[in-house]
Amino acid sequence: MTGSQLLGYARIRYIGNYDYERTERQRTVLTAIFEKFRSKNFIEMASILQSVIPYIKTDLSSNEILTIAKKTLSADLSDIQTFRIPIDGTIKDANVNGMAVLIIDFDENIEAAHNFIFNGIYPDDTLEDDN
Repeated sequence: MTGSQLLGYARIRYIGNYDYERTERQRTVLTAIFEKFRSKNFIEMASILQSVIPYIKTDLSSNEILTIAKKTLSADLSDIQTFRIPIDGTIKDANVNGMAVLIIDFDENIEAAHNFIFNGIYPDDTLEDDN
């Protein structure tokens, strides 16, 4: 696909299950881009990053981005998992002031996100007082 075709594929809303399938296509595209990028050596990766950095708004410096990219090359990222919020069964369609909106059960989604990130083990919510 060309860049324009890829962008169109990732953005189209009016086919299938609308935004739900659109966000799945976006995750598919991002995963494919990451896999292709990860297959590059550091020099190729640095060249790609230098060409796209001007189009990215971030508080990270170019050197910080390159450092993260270099660490990515050496990391074992063979089992990347994705997670979608809101999770199935936690949203309701509604009409508010003439607009189609989703009513989200935030508590259930927060719980699911914590379970996904921490494998059901929650970090201690209390901080020890250093004073």
